[in-house]
Amino acid sequence: MQGSTFATREVMKTKCRPQKSINYLKSKQAVMFDMDGTLFDTEPLHAQAFRQVLLEEQMDLSAEELESRFYGYADPAVFEELLGKNCDSEGLVFRKNEVLKQAISMLSTEELLKLQVPGMLELLKELKSSGLKLALISASENEIVNLMVKHSGIAPYLDTVVGRNDTGRSKPHPDPYFFAMEKLAVDPDNSLIFEDSPTGLEAARESGAEVIAIDPKCDEEEDRDAIANYSWLK
Repeated sequence: MQGSTFATREVMKTKCRPQKSINYLKSKQAVMFDMDGTLFDTEPLHAQAFRQVLLEEQMDLSAEELESRFYGYADPAVFEELLGKNCDSEGLVFRKNEVLKQAISMLSTEELLKLQVPGMLELLKELKSSGLKLALISASENEIVNLMVKHSGIAPYLDTVVGRNDTGRSKPHPDPYFFAMEKLAVDPDNSLIFEDSPTGLEAARESGAEVIAIDPKCDEEEDRDAIANYSWLK
């Protein structure tokens, strides 16, 4: 439910491409990853946090409905859509993030890693050992991103982490990716980005870097421009 555009999983229509090899990734100087849906399947955690806050506001929606309806929405936009434009969206997002932080903190490292997109941790280890620069660029608030990175144990593999609060404009603008490239001292031609949502894909492509979409519904037998998960990278 992160990002800035109204889009649903059904709207995101990607094609499956012939899978890239791990050696191809190693030809780059930097590989960058979105977090929610790209490194970790955290949408259910976000949906549960939204549900708890909405229940306090006398609105009862299931986590499944929230997840399916508001995939790709910015957090404030979710509350404004459901509770009206005049709601205290900033205060509601703060409450939602407090619930989310507590949920993340209660999970062990092993439980968090069960949420990883298949093959993610192995890929980070392989790329890091090969000397590539790795970055995480998320539209989630920094406190959420930093907690996930630290608590999941992936911090040692990342050279930089960029969250929503680090740039004036977040996704779908490419600013977070430009900011990360500057910190890593790399240019777009030598960078590769993994993203999953329409908002994130737009930002990644606008940065000028090569982009690979993550689509869990991707069929390896089809000719599409996405991969289902990192186990495809051989």
